[in-house]
Amino acid sequence: MKNSLITLLSILCFNLANAQVYTEKQTRHRFAQMHLGLDYQTNFSGTTTFQNAQGQLETKDLQSLSNARFLIGGTHFWGHADFYVAIPLYNQKMMADDLEINYSTGIETVFKYYPWRIENHKIRPFIGTSLAPFYFRQINNNLHFPNGAYLSRVKLPLTSGFTFNHKSHLLEVGLTYNYANQEA
Repeated sequence: MKNSLITLLSILCFNLANAQVYTEKQTRHRFAQMHLGLDYQTNFSGTTTFQNAQGQLETKDLQSLSNARFLIGGTHFWGHADFYVAIPLYNQKMMADDLEINYSTGIETVFKYYPWRIENHKIRPFIGTSLAPFYFRQINNNLHFPNGAYLSRVKLPLTSGFTFNHKSHLLEVGLTYNYANQEA
C-alpha cells in the first residue's frame, strides 16, 4: 500500500494546475488569470545528533522529506509571470529510540518569470524564486527536559523548469536549488 501511494504521489511531482486559457489578444481583462493545482515536492535527507539514554551522542539519519501541496495562484502580465502560494497538505514526523523529530515546510510563496508568454500547446521555460519556510523540532524523551533542538528559517531558493499549457491545464517540470552555507 505504501509503495503504491508513493508511486501515485511521485506521478504528481509534475505540477498540474487548472488555469484559464490565454487568448491571442492582450486586453486589460486578460492581465491576470487564476489557477488552482496540486504539487508534489521532495527534498533530500540529512542527519541529526541527539543524546541517548546512556548520555552519549548518537547520530540519526533523517528520511527524505516529501510533501503534497495545494496551489492557489495566478498568471500575470499576460502570461509572463506566475505568482502562487503552496500550502502543505500534511507534515512528516519521525519516531525512533524515544526521539520524536518533526520537520516540515511551511506555506511557500513563489514567483516565476517566463521570458516567452505561456501559450496553448507550447513549452515555455521559466526561472524564479520563492520564500520557503522550513521548520525542524527534535523532542528527546530520554532526557528530564525533553525539548531539544528547534530551528525555523526562511530560505530563498532558485527555481527553473518548463511549463506546458494544454487547454485549461498547466503541466510543469522544474528543479529548485537551495543554497546551503556552513553555519557556526
